[in-house]
Amino acid sequence: MLDLINVSKSYGEIQALSNIQLSIKTGEIVGIVGKSGSGKTTLLRLLNLMEQPSDGKILIDGINLQTLPKKAVRQQQQKMGMVFQNYNLLENLNVQDNIALPLKLVKEKKPTKVRELLNFVGMSHKAEVYPAQLSGGEKQRVSIARALIRDPKWLLCDEATSSLDEENTESIVRLLYKIHQEFRPTIFFVSHELETVKSLCHRILVMENGQLVGEFPNNPNQFLDEKLSYLEKVKRSLQS
Repeated sequence: MLDLINVSKSYGEIQALSNIQLSIKTGEIVGIVGKSGSGKTTLLRLLNLMEQPSDGKILIDGINLQTLPKKAVRQQQQKMGMVFQNYNLLENLNVQDNIALPLKLVKEKKPTKVRELLNFVGMSHKAEVYPAQLSGGEKQRVSIARALIRDPKWLLCDEATSSLDEENTESIVRLLYKIHQEFRPTIFFVSHELETVKSLCHRILVMENGQLVGEFPNNPNQFLDEKLSYLEKVKRSLQS
């Protein structure tokens, strides 16, 4: 369980977040939507403990994170995986080394885990390839595998499909759904693409001017699993 209690965040005179009240159950898929500048990314930076609130409390399983020493905060961060809009892959590392990087940074070696995730995200055939040789959808698959390498309890996705075309967006949403079914992380999915959020998330939070202005339950309408061509999808969309 994660709770935000009267959380605000300011940068000098700029009020980025104001009095956020929020509770997230373990295993939920939560969408956060809003226009650019609404506070979505700031909220995500607080959730992944990259920053602390100016006011209020963030609790994980009842523990106030602001009272924890830095070492304990880092341990909580290690339970979180991040997926970025721009992938954040290192161009001088091949696919498998990019995935293994979080392990290398803490001096762990799990080659079997890397191979398993390569298979899971459908990138085993490109293990030795470098990011410059990958499409946007392939780069995001590698980024997701890297985020999963340390078995996170929380998966935070910051505009993870915003740089992708429609077909790759569907593919990544299916992959995230598969991840949730297989590993059961709590997923935060930040996006300005409402239809994509509706296809994945159990609950949708609406941000505006740094405030949480709406919260709605949602029954995800998963993208069709049928192997339709792009032309067939367009025809179906126009006929509906």
